[in-house]
Amino acid sequence: MIDTRPIMTDGEFADASSDTCPNWWMTGESLIHVSSVMNVEGWNSYGHPGNLTLTPAQRTLLMWSDMVGQVSNGGFVQFCDNYANALRRVDI
Repeated sequence: MIDTRPIMTDGEFADASSDTCPNWWMTGESLIHVSSVMNVEGWNSYGHPGNLTLTPAQRTLLMWSDMVGQVSNGGFVQFCDNYANALRRVDI
């Protein structure tokens, strides 16, 4: 099993987890856009075996980051359209 968690001190984690950009939501990008994650083939392709090696928290942060980027660019419909294959259908 690949360990994709970046090695960091408590201070580095605090800095990375609170990293923000002006006019942007806090998405945890600085915790998933690191070499230990991005060097995994398929890390950013939902359902890909490489993506499944990420921790559940990393996969959640990745989806959150993608959602914020898509919604801020073209709205929620754009996110749903661009990630239709990654979104699970739930029948109510």
